[in-house]
Order: sequence, then structure tokens, then C-alpha cells
Amino acid sequence: MNWSLDLDEFAYLWSEIVADLIPYPLSIRTSARTQDERDPHRLGLRRWFDTTDDTDLRVAFGI
Repeated sequence: MNWSLDLDEFAYLWSEIVADLIPYPLSIRTSARTQDERDPHRLGLRRWFDTTDDTDLRVAFGI
């Protein structure tokens, strides 16, 4: 398997599937800087995630 995720996609997948904080020493800063930017940005990521029918990707993040 080979996936190419940007930081926002990775952070979203981590929060949705792993449902935990990203472990130290990793640090991810999403492109949305304010809450007003985050809400629509997160909605776009949810749409992307809902249309990503890749079981292997979901399993990889579930570990």
C-alpha cells in the first residue's frame, strides 16, 4: 500500500480513527489557524474521508 496524505488529512484521520492526541514528539499544525477557518475546513475533510473507501487505510490508522 502507498498513500500520500497532506498534514490536514493525516491529522483528521488520526482524530477520527485513533481518537487520541498525536503522540510526542510528533507535532502537526493544520492549515486552518482559527476556529472560523477550522469548522469549514474540517467539514471538507469529513467529505473527503467519507468518500475515501480504503479499508486498508482505515485499518492502518486503527493500529
